[in-house]
Amino acid sequence: MVFIISSRGQQQLSLNLSIPIVDWGRNRGKRSLALSNLKTEQYNIELEQIAIEEEIVNLVQNTELISDNIKIARQADTIASERYDLAEQQFLIGRIGLTELNIALTEKDEAKRAFIKNLRLFWESYYHIRRLTLFDFVNGTKISYDVSD
Repeated sequence: MVFIISSRGQQQLSLNLSIPIVDWGRNRGKRSLALSNLKTEQYNIELEQIAIEEEIVNLVQNTELISDNIKIARQADTIASERYDLAEQQFLIGRIGLTELNIALTEKDEAKRAFIKNLRLFWESYYHIRRLTLFDFVNGTKISYDVSD
């Protein structure tokens, strides 16, 4: 800061300069805090990566189980459809009543619903794995998104 004082023909110049010689460790504290925050974030990132990897492993295992369930549900659907066809033929010739025919129809519909449900679960799991891994398993390529709009 510069002050010019004039009195009776004399001029005086006053110059004050302020330079902190000692900051009492503030900068060192800020640096230490920043390094601590960096280590915390790195640790959090590692934990998130481990959690994502575990989620992917679980999803893959569940997808394999669902795939097995699809095979079983497909067989059950085929058997239930054949049973209904037989029940319908027997109903037409009078060997079974309407109640038995309705039971066969209900079982056929339930088997179809179970098959479709397992298919839906499989594809949801498959696309969830794709989203987490950013990998297209059909084409064998990485998935990338253009976010520049």
